[in-house]
Amino acid sequence: MKKCKVKLTAIEYKGKTYKPGKVIELDDKDAADLIKSDFVAEIKPHFQEEKTPEELAQEERRKELDDLTIPELKEMAVDMELQLEVTKKAEIIEVIMEAEDEL
Repeated sequence: MKKCKVKLTAIEYKGKTYKPGKVIELDDKDAADLIKSDFVAEIKPHFQEEKTPEELAQEERRKELDDLTIPELKEMAVDMELQLEVTKKAEIIEVIMEAEDEL
């Protein structure tokens, strides 16, 4: 589902009429079609707007680490000479990322 704002012309969607300026939620396929034909504009959540290259790199690194298994993460932490006091995967990833930031 995507949040969209109706542009200059009223539209009918699933039996309801929406006037210009109205914010509605559309199925992804319908949203893509209506955005393409310029009837609606997608409203992006704030967290998707303008991320710095550093934030994008951190997200990418977090995804890479998340793809690893816990034993692989623990091995990486040992290689980095980190003392792990946590056992959950998300916490291990956080410790590794903090250590990498300090390098």
